[in-house]
Amino acid sequence: MTFGLGALSPNRQWKLDQKIAGGGYTGTPRSWAFYLNDPVLASGLPNPSFIPLTGTDFMTVRINEPVNNAFDGVLAGASVDWISATAYVTGGAIKGTFDPTTWTAVSMGTILPVAGFIDRVNALTDDAARLAFEKATKIPAFEVGRVDLTYSNPVNPGLTSVNMNNVTFFTTSTDTARANPTLWATKEISGTYNVTPVNPVTLTGGTGSTAISATFNPVRWDNNKWGAAVNGGGTLTNVNNATLNVNFKGGAAGTYSGGNFGGTGAGVVKAGEGAH
Repeated sequence: MTFGLGALSPNRQWKLDQKIAGGGYTGTPRSWAFYLNDPVLASGLPNPSFIPLTGTDFMTVRINEPVNNAFDGVLAGASVDWISATAYVTGGAIKGTFDPTTWTAVSMGTILPVAGFIDRVNALTDDAARLAFEKATKIPAFEVGRVDLTYSNPVNPGLTSVNMNNVTFFTTSTDTARANPTLWATKEISGTYNVTPVNPVTLTGGTGSTAISATFNPVRWDNNKWGAAVNGGGTLTNVNNATLNVNFKGGAAGTYSGGNFGGTGAGVVKAGEGAH
């Protein structure tokens, strides 16, 4: 379950957001990912076709050692508003309680439009500035690696080309090995279509040890606005020249006109052996 409260800044460039969430668990969770939909329109997770809802949240959570059935930690991820066709990145603090089978938590954090986030991070000139940004927003700001993903088929009915350039994977300041990304984002999505896209296409990209593929699955294409689910994985060469296995989930959205479209995208990442 999830309920959100948010207030946009006067220039609509960022938002404070509060959520109440809960569910079941097994084992001893220390980090996990979850995907939240609007509870009014659907229950549970989206099915593979990703039928559009008012919005979908993609979150990774890392918690500290629980004390007396209470926990706290940090979360990071993305949110896609399918109605306005806008993608955001988010970060925040989370506190909650648990019993032997269920948990409940409240989070408070910051939401930034993807393009604004990318521009701000690119303007940070050193690790001290990135750390200050991370502390202020709780959004990971340290680059792990990046890749360009492309698809092209001029005769395909629907999407004839898709470009997701500078898909960047981010981690927190404590991950000094740059080996455990939790967030991905790009403000450079573009492409072409010949009829209303319905079917998914597969994007690929990478050089050297980086080899990543992703499914781009249109879920909304009307009134000059579009949305798509983006899920993929593979191997990524990080900034320390180490090779990581990653998989990622998320969404993308934007506008279209006259056979061309553009937008932004973001989501969550898991790294580790066999992740792809």
